[in-house]
Amino acid sequence: MISQSNMMPGHSAVLDDVLKILRQYHSIMRWSCEVCGMIHSASMPNTCDSCGSDLLEPYTEQHMEIGNRW
Repeated sequence: MISQSNMMPGHSAVLDDVLKILRQYHSIMRWSCEVCGMIHSASMPNTCDSCGSDLLEPYTEQHMEIGNRW
């Protein structure tokens, strides 16, 4: 984390903009097709754009490198 005391004048506005963008990114809901695995952004579609399946579930991004010993 960046210490506020080490920041140069004007950098707090940049940091605020970056945090705003990150909050918007995390608020986007994603949907995953259970058949083909395609990831859909924004609102839940009725069917998958790739395979036409209606088996869609909320997508939770899993970082496989965490805890990996390789």
